[in-house]
Amino acid sequence: MLSMSYKSAFFNVVGAALILPVFFVISGSSVTLPESFYKVDGIAMPIGIIVLLLFRKKSSNLYELIFLTLIAMYITVGYLEGFQRHLLTIQFLYFFVVLYILKNLTYSELYEINRALVYSLMAFILMHFLSIIFFSDGNYFGGTTNLFGFIIYQSHLTYPLVLSFGIAILCQYNNLPWSIKYIFIFLAACIIFLTLRRVGLVIYLFTLILFVPWHGKLFLTLSIFLSALFVLDVSYLIDKADRLFSILDSGKLSRSKAWADALDVWNQPLAAIFGNGQNNYAHNFFLQQLATHGTLIGAILILFALYLIFSSIYTAANFYKKLFYILVVIVVDFNLNANLTQFYYAGVLALFLAGARREAYIGRKI
Repeated sequence: MLSMSYKSAFFNVVGAALILPVFFVISGSSVTLPESFYKVDGIAMPIGIIVLLLFRKKSSNLYELIFLTLIAMYITVGYLEGFQRHLLTIQFLYFFVVLYILKNLTYSELYEINRALVYSLMAFILMHFLSIIFFSDGNYFGGTTNLFGFIIYQSHLTYPLVLSFGIAILCQYNNLPWSIKYIFIFLAACIIFLTLRRVGLVIYLFTLILFVPWHGKLFLTLSIFLSALFVLDVSYLIDKADRLFSILDSGKLSRSKAWADALDVWNQPLAAIFGNGQNNYAHNFFLQQLATHGTLIGAILILFALYLIFSSIYTAANFYKKLFYILVVIVVDFNLNANLTQFYYAGVLALFLAGARREAYIGRKI
């Protein structure tokens, strides 16, 4: 049995690890660091996956046992099938397991994780910003893909969104003065802008609108404008930022081909019932589940995800503010990506949701 000091230390380690984009790539019997910021040969595991060690077995009722049995059977069938179905199902379920774990912690335990994440977030933002400024040889946009030479896997996929969720948690953390928070909110804004990810920028914009006081919004807007005007080469900035407005490809939305391919899979008779059991890279959370798992199982998984997400913020303080934020995430990110099945993204979103109804007890307050 761990002593209270060791348990407290471990909760702090878990909180700090959740926000860090540090991955290990498992391929066969080898474990390596990522060699690319967008692609790996194997399964990329963030260090935040240690949150699973906090799992506590509780007595289950009959319905829960039936549900778990069906899930186990589905994963087993997927494994015997020989495709990726079992791995994709496990990836999908990771979010629910982490949310379940965090919701069943005591107030003090959740507070320690929340606090550790905030300080870990601030430390990493500062280090990444310094890395971009001093170690990118002037290529600030390219500098977002690494930290002092170490590759940041998913730096242009989940990382900007996780930073947004982390900043939303930081804004609600009431044990730091806003003068300190503004520094890191500003630095995070610079990093997210330099990634040139449209979805990341939209989610971060709504993070600022919903969770930052009005005087902070004015200060941050002015700071970002002056920095862009006097620190960066404006012509270079405009040339690179042109990507943000290039949403069409040959007259169609840039994601339309991925959506059409997923729809083609889903429209096949067998796939419509059972799915094709593969990662279809649909760039759409809903189409991804329907094409992979079929109409029935896919719809159940989607509805289950939406139910848990919305029920987590129901009756929370500032309910409508959090509801609107989650709606933006679903409408924008869920329709343009399938990030909920990414371990790094899922872990931090789960913490945001787990603390939404207990923020008065874990150091959060807007």
